[in-house]
Amino acid sequence: MITKKTAPGARDTGLDALLDLDGYIIDQDGGYWVKIEAAVQELTAGRPHGINIACRCMSLTTIGLWGTTTRTR
Repeated sequence: MITKKTAPGARDTGLDALLDLDGYIIDQDGGYWVKIEAAVQELTAGRPHGINIACRCMSLTTIGLWGTTTRTR
């Protein structure tokens, strides 16, 4: 296990960098893109670190420009 030692009350710059990526969209070739979602949430048994992270991979050929499902092939 890797542990990071920080002084009490010090900001976690790694967490700040992760949260700064929230809403970031990476445009890929061929109409594909990846959207990153990151947010601090309440601590729960299922989320003891209090961070919600998701990467969504999408394609304009399956979602369409307005969110409707289409097939081009």
